[in-house]
Order: sequence, then structure tokens, then C-alpha cells
Amino acid sequence: MVKRTKKAARKERKRAGSAKRDKVLTSGGKNTIRIPDGVTLFRPVDKSYRLDFLLYEVGKGNKCADPGEWYYERTFYTHRIGIDNRYVVCPSHTFGKPCPVCEELAKTKKDPDATEEEEKSLRVSQRQLFLVRDRDEPEKGVQIFEHSYFQFGRTLDECRNDADED
Repeated sequence: MVKRTKKAARKERKRAGSAKRDKVLTSGGKNTIRIPDGVTLFRPVDKSYRLDFLLYEVGKGNKCADPGEWYYERTFYTHRIGIDNRYVVCPSHTFGKPCPVCEELAKTKKDPDATEEEEKSLRVSQRQLFLVRDRDEPEKGVQIFEHSYFQFGRTLDECRNDADED
């Protein structure tokens, strides 16, 4: 039997690099979504942008378009949970599957001792994904823009509804 030294055992340990941490913590603004390799997030700052909103071929699960159609956004729903208020995708509203947070919300609504703040903390939020190209920085290529419907999508819908069909 070969006896390994402590030093040799330490060298054989599988170590996690910081690249994985960077990828996990910078994807989707608090781990909401997984970003494919080579794709970046569009993170707007307080200035004007000229963006192209790109169509994508819809797969299963998009409530706004059928599989095989081309569409411009993907709506999904989230809850903010935990002490750090991380976004987690709501399986009930997004995929029609059971959601433990929604179940807790239903219990909270029935509880006469529950506060409005407790109920509000469990509510679902509507968010959207877009594929965009920044016309002023085309070298960045296609980027994913993830934002709340309330802060961005609603305004976009109003502009879209006021626009001509062409």
C-alpha cells in the first residue's frame, strides 16, 4: 500500500476557481437566469440607448407565442426570498407547476394574524427577457436584457400599442 503525504493529498484536491463564482453571481441579476457562455447581459445606466430588439424562435412554455413562432420577449415570474432578497423563478406562474412560495402565500392570506408586509413579501413579480443589440456598441453583439415588466415592459407595451402595425 502506497502512503500519500499530506502535501500530495492537498495537490490532488479539486479546487473551485473564481471564474465559476463570477459566472454565477453576475448572471441574471442575483441568479434569476443562467446565461449561456459567450453571451453577456445588457446592463443599462442612466442614459439614452438605441437598441434593436431581436426576435427568437419560441420553444415550449411561452404563454405569449406558440412553439416555432418568432417573438421578441420571454415573460417569467419571480419571488424575492431569503435575507438577501434573491430572485427565484416561480414555477407556478412561469411553468404551471407547484410553487412552495405561492403555497406559503396562500396560507398567509388565510392567516388572520398575518400582516400586509408578510403577504407582500411573498407576492410574485413579472419579469421579461429580451435579446438586444446596442446600435452604439455593435461590437458587444447580441446581449440579454432582463428587467421587470413594471419598470420597463409596461412602457414598451404602451409604445408598441401606439405604433403602426408596420
